[in-house]
Amino acid sequence: MTVLAKAPRSLRLQSMQAEHGFVPSLNGLRAISILIVFLSHTISSKFFPGGFGVRVFFLISGFLIARLLYAEWKAQSSIDLKGFYIRRFFRLYPVVIVYCAVVLFIYSQTNPNGIVWQEPTSALLYYANYYYSHLSQTGHTGGTMPFAIFWSLSVEEHFYIIFPIMFVFLRADPRKMSLVCVAILILCVSLRLAVATARPDLLSTHVFYYETQYQFDSIAFGVLLASLCEYDAGQALLRRLLTPPVIGLALALLIVGFAIRSEFFRETIRYTLLSAAVLIVIVNVLFSEKFSAVQVVLNTSLLDWIGRLSYSIYVWHYAARSMLSVSSGEWWQNFVLWSTVTLLASAASYYFIEQPISEFRHRFSYRAQKHATTR
Repeated sequence: MTVLAKAPRSLRLQSMQAEHGFVPSLNGLRAISILIVFLSHTISSKFFPGGFGVRVFFLISGFLIARLLYAEWKAQSSIDLKGFYIRRFFRLYPVVIVYCAVVLFIYSQTNPNGIVWQEPTSALLYYANYYYSHLSQTGHTGGTMPFAIFWSLSVEEHFYIIFPIMFVFLRADPRKMSLVCVAILILCVSLRLAVATARPDLLSTHVFYYETQYQFDSIAFGVLLASLCEYDAGQALLRRLLTPPVIGLALALLIVGFAIRSEFFRETIRYTLLSAAVLIVIVNVLFSEKFSAVQVVLNTSLLDWIGRLSYSIYVWHYAARSMLSVSSGEWWQNFVLWSTVTLLASAASYYFIEQPISEFRHRFSYRAQKHATTR
């Protein structure tokens, strides 16, 4: 097994419609996103917007999961919901279990009286976003143990409990799915605006940042992108996004999103504007020949490899940052320590947990089951 993955032969998708196979550039985007998150937590959140990195992860996740479901539906005229949930479990949960075990072991040896059992429980049962949202309202935003990072995984899993059922109920009709996604976008921003107006005291907490009902739209943007790829009118709309004026609009949305410092704006409208800008950028990265220079960079072996490790990096860097430091050291000494430990732990997690489990979980894909029945 090589350390650095080979870059794909093609720099962009040749067809908008869903099909199984590797999607170029997305691992590179994951790599950029996780580097933003890592630098936000290890250097400065003022210069590196970690929350924006998570938004990109959400949108990529929604796009890929919906694309896989569309491909399965076109091949089978059905979705194996049981297989989907089993694959999701084995995709995420083994790393979560090992992470919780390692952190609890270290705490039991170094600070046995400091274990707050609610924190690892919230990670294991995927309600960390609500738990830490509640803590933020009491002035204890991060808790006492390194489990707050699981807020985003909680949001994702809440979405994926509901989404496949809705997908089957609508019989994978991309037009109806597009309308549902637009409805979710409108509902989420309206809900944030309504609650922020009624409860301005919540603007200084992490309620809007963490809680599922306020963050569903970030993933819905990705599902919308995958749905638009499946029918002629949707593809025509996406092609209109491959123009310089629209790319300029995306850049303007990003600038506005980061420049306006109003708390009300940042916790309500900003999430929608940033997600819309990310959608435009991803459409161009996936399909436009004008982005060839960017695509070459995103598909380099190094970024592709970091993107493959991104889930493990996301999880393990938080423990390294929270539990390790150089006594009386300069900031760069801590940064080197955190970077080294994160890379080693993430590589071990990927090659010894994620990869072996990946081979097992793919047995529950419809393609593997179909192959088994035809042997």
